[in-house]
Amino acid sequence: MQFLSKIKALGACISFSLLGASLACSLDKGGTASSPTDARVEDGEVEVDTAGEVSTDTQPADVPVTECGDGVKNGAETDVDCGGGVCGACGGGRACVEARDCISRQCAMGRCVDSCADGTRNNDETDVDCGGSCDACADGRKCGKPADCASGTCSGGICGVSKCDDGVKNGDETDVDCGGTVCPRCALGKGCSGAASCVTSFCAAGVCARPPSCSALHAAAPGLTSGIYKIDPDGAGAGTELDVYCDMVTAGGGWTFLAHVNQDYVGGTLFGVDTGTYRADRADDATTYGRAASLLPNLMHTEMMVTIDMVEPAAAVAASRLVIFQYKAGLKAFNGGPVPCSGLDETFQYRLSPTDPLKAARMFICDATRWQARVDDGSLSLVLFSGGSALGQYWGAGIGGDNSWNHDAWWYVR
Repeated sequence: MQFLSKIKALGACISFSLLGASLACSLDKGGTASSPTDARVEDGEVEVDTAGEVSTDTQPADVPVTECGDGVKNGAETDVDCGGGVCGACGGGRACVEARDCISRQCAMGRCVDSCADGTRNNDETDVDCGGSCDACADGRKCGKPADCASGTCSGGICGVSKCDDGVKNGDETDVDCGGTVCPRCALGKGCSGAASCVTSFCAAGVCARPPSCSALHAAAPGLTSGIYKIDPDGAGAGTELDVYCDMVTAGGGWTFLAHVNQDYVGGTLFGVDTGTYRADRADDATTYGRAASLLPNLMHTEMMVTIDMVEPAAAVAASRLVIFQYKAGLKAFNGGPVPCSGLDETFQYRLSPTDPLKAARMFICDATRWQARVDDGSLSLVLFSGGSALGQYWGAGIGGDNSWNHDAWWYVR
């Protein structure tokens, strides 16, 4: 038994030696191997403490550490920050050792083969060597989304020219089968990228909508001609959409036709109520009609234009029968009534043609029955209507008139 014990003790010493340590090991009289004392081994060799415990350094000090993303080729990388089975695979043209180093899984002559030119549909390609992270595919090739196609159109999984009846939003369509440069304009509520996308010629917050006024419509689509358009003055409010005449030419355009004053008009509420049956064709049907209540509270207007006896502003300018008032938004004299019409001390301006300079004006009379605007010194009347008699519109000397009653007038607002 003592002999066997000595053999076991000697085996322990041999085990230390196999680990790479040169240890002084002896058997005591009892046949027990003495423990090595303070044996320390540098550079990955065995380190033994007085209790006989062993530790090893598994990373030799002279092996560089791989750091993927540090912009340096190091460690096991085959190229900068790629390959080697540690970092991600390398792209085409970068150094490799074996197939796994490459995105294309092809390593030829120490370089990765470009996966977008290898004649094989692989990785995220939607067709051979195109789509996904490769170049966009030509028409007729397979696709998964518009970006996979050079045409920007992926319909039914195939690149091609978009169709306006395929039930898919593709190409440059702004909504399904409408908008863009190929398909028809989109209806109300459909997606849009601008006025040209919509049948209404008005796009608000990416959705086709009705313009609130002729001025808003003109700003969105300045190429529109004068004519009848549908507007929605209160937007999402309870009011209905209205057909109105829009003058898109005079003094920069964007005028909404407000009212026709007949030559026998009696009343003082032209700016406060909807009067008669509004006609978007502006016809002189021997009645007074207007949409002041439907329009004025919603437009935040700052200008009114009046033509005397002539429906077309251009003709009225030539005959000295036009005046344009300019005022601050909300001025009561141009928003309610005349009754109640306060603010006689609030001035405004006027001009007699689109190119004339603005001049000062003020309300001369504004009470329960009359609305009269005069030049600032009060010496000349511009226009006047009265609720006291069937006198219609007044043509004042201030706009080239003869201070006479019983004229027709057309009022526009902007």
